[in-house]
Amino acid sequence: MSASPVVGRRRASRRPAARTAALLLPVASLALSACDARDDDFLSQVRPFEEFDAHASESEGDHYVLQHMEPMTAPDWVPGAEAAHMLPTDPVVGYVSGELAWALPWWIMNNYHVANLTLDGEAVCIILCEMCSSAAAWDPIVDGRRLHLRVNGLYNGTICCIDDETGTWWTPFLGEGMSGPLKGTKLKRRRVDQATWADWLELHPATRVATAPAALRQGHGERHIPGTAILGPTMGRMILHPDARLPKFDLVLGVDVGGAKRAYPMSALDRAGTFLEDTLGGREIVVFHKPGTYLAAAFLRTLDGKELRFTRGEDGAALDSGTGSRWNAAGVARDGPLAGRKLEPVVYAMEEWYSWATQHPGTSIHGVAE
Repeated sequence: MSASPVVGRRRASRRPAARTAALLLPVASLALSACDARDDDFLSQVRPFEEFDAHASESEGDHYVLQHMEPMTAPDWVPGAEAAHMLPTDPVVGYVSGELAWALPWWIMNNYHVANLTLDGEAVCIILCEMCSSAAAWDPIVDGRRLHLRVNGLYNGTICCIDDETGTWWTPFLGEGMSGPLKGTKLKRRRVDQATWADWLELHPATRVATAPAALRQGHGERHIPGTAILGPTMGRMILHPDARLPKFDLVLGVDVGGAKRAYPMSALDRAGTFLEDTLGGREIVVFHKPGTYLAAAFLRTLDGKELRFTRGEDGAALDSGTGSRWNAAGVARDGPLAGRKLEPVVYAMEEWYSWATQHPGTSIHGVAE
């Protein structure tokens, strides 16, 4: 897709409320027509697009999704080394398949929220909510059919999606069908990371990055970076499980190992340094982190059937005590006897505390007694 259609698609999304509702009603009606799989309790908690007031100000946090709903399908990619359109501090959502890597800048994704892509020959759906700093990636193939998701409303303090093929409503960061023909279906999670462009490029020098006209930097979402203390009143009222154990907008790395869930505040990871060892769900894990940033990821500490233990090098780098190999935040040994080896990731996501807590009620918090 060339750069000009990206601009055109964004402008096309700025349509009057009546026309927007007319375009969305067939999709919503499809979901509601599946009475046998419809969840009235869930739908009563969703605020769909057709209810939005097109004249609300963006500061009210209500109409921003009304104007920005069309999913991204075929962005232009450029090599990271040639990415003159990127700033070192730009937040990106990063995706890796094998030895290939891609980055989706927040300032582009803000205008779509959902990207239905084919990367390395595989279908993938990547979703971002800059309001709660959450991102996720899913395998969109269900029963041999590819689903194409789009944002279609608000639910539980964040966005809510619907698929074009069946009209099923989906939780974007849990990947679960909540109402419609595929209610109860869970999508297979794909791994994504969040980082500044400079940090992502350092980890993945051969990455490709989506490009778009610089005009997309202005407007919707331009004030947001991970952890920005902005939450529209509608989204705030829709939080189902408020949890005051941490400040609402604190960034955490939420980790799930076999259903055991724990939040690792970035402040705690900063104090720990480049790694933090822990036990969760009966498994030994390590959280790698770049102090002073929101780049963090969690992995099993087992390699070739042996449990790794880590120590800090003179420069603070994470070294496994057995071989002295140096590990980075992507879970890859960069040098030493284990150079090139990769640890197995567990399920993790960087997001704001209120978002992790409301989607995972009862989650434990690292360093907080239960």
